[in-house]
Amino acid sequence: MKNVRWWSSTSVIVLLAMCTLAPFLDGQQTEASTAVSYEGQRVSSVQLAGQPDGNLPRLRSLIAQPINAPYAQARIDQTVAALTQRGGVKDVEVQVEPQADGLHVIFVLQPAFYFGVFTFSRAEKKFTYTRLLQAANYSRQEPFTQEKVDEAESSLLDFFHRSGYFLAMVEPELHTDVAHGVV
Repeated sequence: MKNVRWWSSTSVIVLLAMCTLAPFLDGQQTEASTAVSYEGQRVSSVQLAGQPDGNLPRLRSLIAQPINAPYAQARIDQTVAALTQRGGVKDVEVQVEPQADGLHVIFVLQPAFYFGVFTFSRAEKKFTYTRLLQAANYSRQEPFTQEKVDEAESSLLDFFHRSGYFLAMVEPELHTDVAHGVV
């Protein structure tokens, strides 16, 4: 009878200890399993974002992660250090986006400017504003990149041509609002 009581009380203590530690142990496993490593995956593009008036050619020369090469965290860290120390950038946020053609690495230079409002002066007379945003592939809260402007220009021109406006022209005009951090 004493053995049964001893086993049952020991079992209750072990069960309580497991219930008490379970959230901590589960949290450790979750943290380890959610960490994403892109090491060795192909990098299809590297962009500098957030600075419409920055000296981008000089800053591009500080990028250590080449395009069409395997992703290396050491090269990303080296680039961040070079941009902050020699590039005069206050801070750099790194965004890695996996895509079908490889990883897109974006170095967002802080303080960053973001895309604000798109306007389509004469095109809004023929197409709805939302359709033009779709054609330009506008996405909310995206840091400014010149590549995105070029891509939007090309996409809009293709859209106009497919819609029968073969003589249409797209001429991007940027206005920077420093107070609100938008372009």
